[in-house]
Amino acid sequence: MTVPARLSVVVPLHGGEEHAEECLESLRDQTLDDIEVILVGRPRGLRPPDHRFTLLTLGDGGDDPGTARNAGASFATGRYLAFADPGSVVPADAYRALVGALEYTGSDLACGRIRAWTPYAPDHTSTPADVPDQKGDPKGRARLRTHITRHPKLLDDPRAGGTVFRREFWNRHGFAFLAGLGEDFPVTIPAHVLSTSADVLGDVVCLTRGSRPPADPLRRLEAMLEVSDLLGRHAPQLRTAYDLRLAEGPDLDAVLGSVRDPVPDAPAEILGRLGRLDPEAVERLPVLRRLQIHLAASGMTGELAELRTFAASEIRHRGVLRRGCGPAAGISTTPSAAIPGSRAPCSTPPTTCGSSPAWTTYGTRTTGWPWPATRTSPTWTAGAAGSSCGFSGGRSGSLCRCGGPAGPT
Repeated sequence: MTVPARLSVVVPLHGGEEHAEECLESLRDQTLDDIEVILVGRPRGLRPPDHRFTLLTLGDGGDDPGTARNAGASFATGRYLAFADPGSVVPADAYRALVGALEYTGSDLACGRIRAWTPYAPDHTSTPADVPDQKGDPKGRARLRTHITRHPKLLDDPRAGGTVFRREFWNRHGFAFLAGLGEDFPVTIPAHVLSTSADVLGDVVCLTRGSRPPADPLRRLEAMLEVSDLLGRHAPQLRTAYDLRLAEGPDLDAVLGSVRDPVPDAPAEILGRLGRLDPEAVERLPVLRRLQIHLAASGMTGELAELRTFAASEIRHRGVLRRGCGPAAGISTTPSAAIPGSRAPCSTPPTTCGSSPAWTTYGTRTTGWPWPATRTSPTWTAGAAGSSCGFSGGRSGSLCRCGGPAGPT
């Protein structure tokens, strides 16, 4: 009877990877002998280095790394599970150290440091003590039986290449990589959150080359929102920082910049989920981004497109009013205008320019009037459902004259 390996390593291949042979050689040279390596996908032209390597050929979906990794994980027999990219190099002692830590502590997963590969580094098994640790420790010290809620820096580098999972833990939670996304964070962050404990080693356990092809921004945003929801349920203390990063990130920028009216049902559903972002994170955003999120979450895509045009043509040239009073862009004085023809909102925190409460939107209350460039009267501002705005005319969410005490006229 065949004895299961201690560790199964899954390597997704679609054929033609430039450095795949070097990756396989590094896996062959592991000092952890009890290992199986599953080459899965379409490994054309590659010869397994020895009997521990198994070829698993896929048909449809074989070119997708996520699909290949999931198939390899289902095929694996080891007590522990790891994933290696074909362009990476795994130091000889890496898996022995990671598996040894798990067997010593009983943690659900173990990870180590990931560095960029260089052909001029003669020793791939260690790094200088003063090199910052991508997992958050500047000295590269090990943290055993820790957790992401005690070590939030684990959010910063969610790649799977430097991680070994206890397979029972993997199967119990049904982890799976998203097909077509090419990203690890939808698996690694939930795994850290749902784990009882994790071991974070100070050793370099993976060397990588280059970067992966960019993922589709809408799909990546959808995956990030799923992780945000999971953090809200299981690790709310991490959600504010994560949602702030999401809201300020390039994926949301790209999605908001490409919105057209009308929006198909699937993207509209994803945009609607922006309304569930952590309120404290949203409150820290500039007013323009808060307004964009509010419009997107409310399905007001036409107004969002107008706001994008306004921001590109006006704010770029005039700037945004900062703390204290000062000139800002002019503003349309038509109450029914959903987005003014020329208006620059105050940035966070809002300025008070001689008036009392002005408006509330997306759970954030701002005070004071932003001043127009060519007038001395209060500007129009933004109303929202349930806000204190008492304007008549227009609609909830449109830019409107606040019903609060009047400023100078």
